[in-house]
Amino acid sequence: MPEANGGGRLDRIEALLDKVADRQREFAIIQEHDHEEFKRDHKQLMTWQVSMQEKMDQYSRDRDTERKRLDEMWAKTDERIAGLVSAIGKLLELRG
Repeated sequence: MPEANGGGRLDRIEALLDKVADRQREFAIIQEHDHEEFKRDHKQLMTWQVSMQEKMDQYSRDRDTERKRLDEMWAKTDERIAGLVSAIGKLLELRG
């Protein structure tokens, strides 16, 4: 009788160890899948980051070009306004 109980206990322990081993294998498979998914997501994120940086660099270059163009326009406008003010001043002197 004691052997039967001992054998039954060993069978239960073995069954429990088998379940633990099965769960560990399942967990390892899930971990591997998650790691592959993480690697794919990380690669995509890095690609998007490079693309975004390229777009920001292009935006910065375009903005600098536009800023220079506007500065030149303002300088020309200032010259024209100064010329107009000077012409009006001379006209007033001649009339006065």
